[in-house]
Amino acid sequence: QPPHCRGEHCAAVGVVAEHVEAGAGRRQQHRVAGARGTRRGRNGRLDDLYGATVFLASDASAYVTGQTLMIDGGFTAR
Repeated sequence: QPPHCRGEHCAAVGVVAEHVEAGAGRRQQHRVAGARGTRRGRNGRLDDLYGATVFLASDASAYVTGQTLMIDGGFTAR
């Protein structure tokens, strides 16, 4: 495998506040429900994704293959 290949990685992202903050009505309900459903008690922020995506794109994950990294504030752990 060429050194620039990383295998097949996936980052599964929960509700990110920046994507629903500007909305009203149904989007607002989605934002509130998303926050309640996490162990952190809040929606994600874009900066919550930075470390994980840098890891998956870097040599630090060279031996990691076929993994899905859940970045959802603990939603899937409930």
